Amino acid sequence: MQNAQSPMSTLIPIIIVFAIFLLRARRMAAARPMSLAALWIRPAIVCVIAAMFVYNAPPHGITQGSVLLAALAAGAVAGWYQGKLMAIAVDAETGTLQVKASLIAMVTFFGLIIARMALRPWLTSATSPVHAYIGVVTDAFILFFMGFACAQAAEMFIRGRALLSGSRA
Repeated sequence: MQNAQSPMSTLIPIIIVFAIFLLRARRMAAARPMSLAALWIRPAIVCVIAAMFVYNAPPHGITQGSVLLAALAAGAVAGWYQGKLMAIAVDAETGTLQVKASLIAMVTFFGLIIARMALRPWLTSATSPVHAYIGVVTDAFILFFMGFACAQAAEMFIRGRALLSGSRA
């Protein structure tokens, strides 16, 4: 028989994530410089980490592979949406890009973190209709974040490059 999970074991991480979210929201609310080349650092790191996880525990069968591909695709859609919500402008004085996160973008990201924290215990429980293995769930969340980071960077890169070329013309 498994021990029942304490409500505090779920509540404490949510409080910590919320506190971090509030601190990041203050910092992200202000416009800050954006480098097109630096946009690819985070996605590159996430891709390497995701590749290591999937290589160490590859999917077994079509169903697990489909789940991982669906997580990657869902992450890409969410990341593209998040990237579109970021306000990007060219500073008239310096000619450099400035990025400012929207409140909706920050709330969306916070919602995704809460959804991940809420879904993981359910997906891995014995009563879940999915009966997912912890490795598949972990890999799915990592691939979701990989799709999210890559699509967000791609969307912001495309808009930033277009804004820079438009300002030079």
